[in-house]
Amino acid sequence: MDPKKADSIRIKIPVSPNDSTNAVHYEMSIGKLTQEAAETYYSLKSYIIQGLIGAPIMGLITTAIVALFTRKNNKPEAAEVA
Repeated sequence: MDPKKADSIRIKIPVSPNDSTNAVHYEMSIGKLTQEAAETYYSLKSYIIQGLIGAPIMGLITTAIVALFTRKNNKPEAAEVA
């Protein structure tokens, strides 16, 4: 492995400039959405809103799950009776 690239390994996923258009056509072809609904759903504005709302919600869910596994048991120990 090239030492210059060792700290910058990236997964490259090809993204087509027509991804939104392809998604709209696919949704229409299977009859799931109308053209107008699909174009609204796959718009840049929709993706921005989904990201701004979805990321904090997923962060809260992740935090809650981690808190369940890492919380301490603060119950007092039973005193020994002599």
